[in-house]
Amino acid sequence: MLQQQARFDRFIEQFNKDGPHQALGMQVPADRYARSPRVYRGLQELTYPFTDHTIAVTRCDRICFRGARSI
Repeated sequence: MLQQQARFDRFIEQFNKDGPHQALGMQVPADRYARSPRVYRGLQELTYPFTDHTIAVTRCDRICFRGARSI
């Protein structure tokens, strides 16, 4: 896993900093990147309309609705 992650990290580095892209006017993505001025504060608590139901999915991919498991 760690070796594959290292390969992926090298690919991302090369993609963003070494190779110019035609769609970016032959610039590299790293030159066009700008950090967002907004601070990420996570997601708000999810709420659903009264007509929607919350359905749980177990680790073994079973769907549970109102306490009953699907087949």
